[in-house]
This record gives sequence, structure tokens and C-alpha cells, in this order.
Amino acid sequence: MTGWSLGIGHERRPALAPLVLGQPEANVADAIREGRRIVEGFGVDGALRYRAPAAGPDLGRTHGTTEANGLVGAAVARLLEWAAFTRDAGLKEDGLRLLRGLRRFGGTVPRGAQAWEVPLHTPDILASAQMIRAWTPGHELTRDAGFIGEARQ
Repeated sequence: MTGWSLGIGHERRPALAPLVLGQPEANVADAIREGRRIVEGFGVDGALRYRAPAAGPDLGRTHGTTEANGLVGAAVARLLEWAAFTRDAGLKEDGLRLLRGLRRFGGTVPRGAQAWEVPLHTPDILASAQMIRAWTPGHELTRDAGFIGEARQ
């Protein structure tokens, strides 16, 4: 990657790399490739499943499913941000399709945004933020007020 690792804490914003390092064309190409990689991580059912690391604890073993809203929301948010940054129609279409799939988590407890260090079943305020962060670019890309309504739930 040409500069996608730039960020502060857990935050990675697509516009940082080209603004700081230059090379906007290379960064756009990298973002499109990374966006496609994110889409490929989802199953045909639209689910992004937690996979336990080969070494270390399985932080998903106490959760009733291999999916969590924070884990999925973070991936969808990143995909939509990159779709907006690159203006790639395919990423936008895939991102909006996966965003609509987040409705299955409506009314559930936010959890799973820190699956590398916190058990998947643990309520997680970062998961709440990830879900809001996913719905917001959906609204920005489409002006669909329903996405803002989802973010408020």
C-alpha cells in the first residue's frame, strides 16, 4: 500500500495518505483493491464472520454466533468511505448492499468492534460508533434519510 496505514489510533481515513504523501492515483488504486478485498471477506449471505487467530485465544467462543455488529459495521464503514473517496461505482454498489444488510442488527446490543482483544459477546461502545460510522456515509452517498434514521437507533 502506498500510505493507507496513516492514521491516528484506530482511525484510518482514505484522504490522509494522498494529502500527506502525494501519489493520489496510486492511493486510489490501492483503496479500490482494498475495498474489493473487504467485499470478498463477506459471505454470499452478506455476513462477515469472526475468525479466531491460529495462535492466541478464540475471543468468539463465548458468543452465540460468529458475527457481531461492530465487526461488520467497521468493515462496511471503511468500504463506503473508500467508495466515496475513489468514486468507484462497484464499491459504492457493494457497500450500499452490505449497509442495508446491517438492518439485521437493529435493536441489538453493540458488540464486537475490538475482536482482537475483547470477547465478541462483550457490549462495546466502539461497536456503536462503528455502526453510526457505517450509516453516515450511506446517507452522504445517497441522501437517503432512512440511513440517518438507522444510525439513530
